[in-house]
Amino acid sequence: MLGGVVEFATVVCNQAAESGGGIACSGGAVTNSVIVLNTAPVGSNINSSDSFSHSISPDLIDGLNGNIQGIPQFRCIAESDFRHSGIYSPGVNAGAKLSWARQALDLNGGPRWIGAAPDMGAYESLSVAGTMLMLR
Repeated sequence: MLGGVVEFATVVCNQAAESGGGIACSGGAVTNSVIVLNTAPVGSNINSSDSFSHSISPDLIDGLNGNIQGIPQFRCIAESDFRHSGIYSPGVNAGAKLSWARQALDLNGGPRWIGAAPDMGAYESLSVAGTMLMLR
């Protein structure tokens, strides 16, 4: 990516021949994204962490610009279900509070922002089209 903007992306299970198996970034900005389980000889997930904020990847520096160094807990990798497994996944309620996200939809068509802050990645963890659970 050269000079582009990536927001609320889930980039998983990709492979590159040289570097940046997930995202090769130069001069762009990546926010509220999940970049994990990618492969490359150099920078398996990302090749430069300079432009990342409020994202999760094992290649990021924990705490810098709201980033989380790690791997989120997905519901089922074997079935390519890359939604957060629930409130204990580190990317839940950890995204940057972008004002436009209040009215946006996630990849499932549910609300983009449920809770204190939006989730990192393409899916909101509690988003299930047409279903809302409230427990007391």
